[in-house]
Amino acid sequence: MIVSYYSEITGKKIRTGIILAFQSFGDFLRYNPHFHSLILEGGFDEDGNFIHIPILDLTEMKECFRQLVINHFKNTDRITEKAAKNLLSWKHSGFNINNSIRIMSHDNKAREALAQYIARCPVSLKKIFYESDKDRVIFKTKYNAYFKGNQKIFGPIHFLGLMAQHIPVPKVRLIRYFGLYSSKSRGKWQDWEHVTKHAPEGWKEQNELENQVDDTETEEIFNIDNAAHKKSKASWARLIAKIYEVDPMICPKCGSDLVIIAIITSGYEVKKILRHLVKTGKSPPGIGESL
Repeated sequence: MIVSYYSEITGKKIRTGIILAFQSFGDFLRYNPHFHSLILEGGFDEDGNFIHIPILDLTEMKECFRQLVINHFKNTDRITEKAAKNLLSWKHSGFNINNSIRIMSHDNKAREALAQYIARCPVSLKKIFYESDKDRVIFKTKYNAYFKGNQKIFGPIHFLGLMAQHIPVPKVRLIRYFGLYSSKSRGKWQDWEHVTKHAPEGWKEQNELENQVDDTETEEIFNIDNAAHKKSKASWARLIAKIYEVDPMICPKCGSDLVIIAIITSGYEVKKILRHLVKTGKSPPGIGESL
């Protein structure tokens, strides 16, 4: 997201970028809600110049964050005013901010690795082992000072219960894009010189290509004149490739280009084709007697 604030150090309005990721888990699937952030030490002034403003003392920032969280819980009736005062009076608040990891502006590899880390899943499949003969799950990791060990053993039901508490609420957007990556900014990046001059190499060419979608290209891809929603037709393959990292126009077996022959929307015709595939033993996974 893009954040604007007034800097008392420079006496100017500063715009900076922040990537924020929430995680509910700690090691061994322990419920440990926290945020990871990628934050610039500084930002751009109104003239497009980058101003370096180092992050020094985190004590005031931590206290401000603690008060904001507790007041939010009080104002939304999650805790009483008495409980809020009690929490604010604790000497050891339980809140902590750490900025020990720093990345240089030219270190793209470290920045990518850190971004992947903060967006990781609650558990790595490489760390868990199921022993069917003993009906148990073994969770192995690096030595953890809190648990005083590097592995824990769970029963299958207990393990699934711990996993379930980290499943997000249904139908809630998990990823929100701001700034250059938001849909609102598409086609406007050319006007933001103070941003584009600092953009990674190839970024301009890539975005220019994604924004050049016309009906001619659409018809070449689909070769269908009477299908509705021309704009959605033009971008569906690109969006699938961008989100799932799979090109739907490439055969996964031989790598050849796929050609769309027809789009069938009739439920009757779809079931008719699937029944034929079931008879020939080529039906998709999960399609069978229900047809």
